Amino acid sequence: MVFKESQKRIVGILRKSDASRGLEYLHDGCKPPIIHRDVKTTNILLTENFQAKLADFGLSKSFQAEGNNTHMSTIVAGTIGYLDPEYYKSNRLTEKSDVYSFGVVLLEIVSCKPVRPLTETSAHIIKWVNTMVAQGDINGIIDRRLERNYEVNSVWKAVENSVELCIREPWKKTDNEPSGGGTEELQIHVSSSRTLSLD
Repeated sequence: MVFKESQKRIVGILRKSDASRGLEYLHDGCKPPIIHRDVKTTNILLTENFQAKLADFGLSKSFQAEGNNTHMSTIVAGTIGYLDPEYYKSNRLTEKSDVYSFGVVLLEIVSCKPVRPLTETSAHIIKWVNTMVAQGDINGIIDRRLERNYEVNSVWKAVENSVELCIREPWKKTDNEPSGGGTEELQIHVSSSRTLSLD
């Protein structure tokens, strides 16, 4: 069976949950846990069966969880546009940084828009999507090449989950507040108490 390009993109969107399971494994399944630090579309590869695989672990760091102790990172690393603002501002690296980046990836896939502005008048994808969501314009967010060949409620849920992962200002959250709604549906678990020392 030959897929139309739009159908391939929908399959790709659905298969990105494979990448979320990969992040869950890095954060919760590995002992010690691993933070990828460079989750972006070019680091999520698709097999011939459209199974998503995380790639490029060159910036990843593993760490031993030490109760509720927090450590400061000496160097912020990652790709501009995908970089978690909390990590950038505080130098504190947690699993939330990967989750934020994954939210940006999902928005990029659904919209097929560049993450970073191409002109001075355009906005970062998060700000752009936030504006569109506030206006209730889900169809304006979705890549036009999909030719409305999608179930609006499913795509709306994907956008809603992505927005929850990255639009809120994470640095204003308390440690007891969950990191973005809907992460359990993306099969990403975030532990807010662990941070990584890059000393």
